[in-house]
Amino acid sequence: MKALDQREREFYFAQQYSAVPIKDIDALIKKYNDFYYTYFYQKYYLQHLICTDQNIKTMYESLLEEAEKICSGGNNPVTQYVLAQIYEYKIDRSFQKKALDMYLAGAEAGFGRSMVAAGHMLELGTACATDEKRAFDLYTKAVATGYIEAKAELGRMYILGGAYVQKSVLTAFDLFKESYCGGENYVAVIGLARCFIDSDWEKSGYKKNPEEAERLLKPIAEINLTAMLDIGYINKWYLKSLTTAIYYYEKAADKGDGLAAKWLSQIYAGDTKMTASVKSYNLEQYWKNRYSELEMIRRNIEQSVSESEYLAKLDAEKAASKGAWPLSCLYILILGVIIILLIIFGFNLLGDLLTFIFSLPMKIIEAIKG
Repeated sequence: MKALDQREREFYFAQQYSAVPIKDIDALIKKYNDFYYTYFYQKYYLQHLICTDQNIKTMYESLLEEAEKICSGGNNPVTQYVLAQIYEYKIDRSFQKKALDMYLAGAEAGFGRSMVAAGHMLELGTACATDEKRAFDLYTKAVATGYIEAKAELGRMYILGGAYVQKSVLTAFDLFKESYCGGENYVAVIGLARCFIDSDWEKSGYKKNPEEAERLLKPIAEINLTAMLDIGYINKWYLKSLTTAIYYYEKAADKGDGLAAKWLSQIYAGDTKMTASVKSYNLEQYWKNRYSELEMIRRNIEQSVSESEYLAKLDAEKAASKGAWPLSCLYILILGVIIILLIIFGFNLLGDLLTFIFSLPMKIIEAIKG
């Protein structure tokens, strides 16, 4: 994720939709970014830390409380965007559903950044069913609002391909170029680099160019986790520089990335000569422990989803039982009336009354025929 930046269109939304002062929004975004850069390198890893580290949990709850207070001042798409991102960190389906609803509200208001965030959740199926078409439409609308960086999201869908979007590296490449923004849009930078090493790039009549891919990624590889992983991959498989690959995998693993940790442990376990030439100590067990932490996060998320589904089932059963209750009340009422009539009139008179009631429809029919 790229850090939020202050742009004129965001200030426009801040002033148009709410009386929240710009300085409050600015301070909130700064705190959010500070928290993000300190702890957020992989969403699920931060979720794990919020659950297990008391200091981080306290900081998170404080940030969440402040964001909720600021958002209570009005339906401001800018502040609600930040709050929704904080909600997403919770390993809780209901909070993620809140985040999606807030993004969609911002999208309805015309806020491009919320359109992209909602598109991500719809594309991945976070807190909802996967909907690639709706995600594609939201990215397209975001571009129309002037949020040019959203073109990179469309490019990402084209380079990956899927049920709704047919893979096209050339289309993706054009979209990434248009949204490059001088290297400030990290999704576009990473997308361009991946085009140069994609197998379909050669099918389109171009040669793979891993050197150019590495050149594009290096300026952001010190701070962007995905760029670290991609440079590691390029050096391991294309440029054959295992030393460089290890350097970037270690940086990514230090930020809590389980995939980098796994690859690094495999490298160390499989090539003792290389290990001796690069570092004298064995990090294999450390990376395995880190990877186990991330596996635990995955299980927590699965449990959260199953619990949410169970609660939804209970709610449905409760609603169904509420619908059935009036019918049971009617049965009880009829039974009560019968008992009262028995007490007042006795069995013989009640029998005559019931016989009359049940025979009345037949008498009416005979009278009509007569």
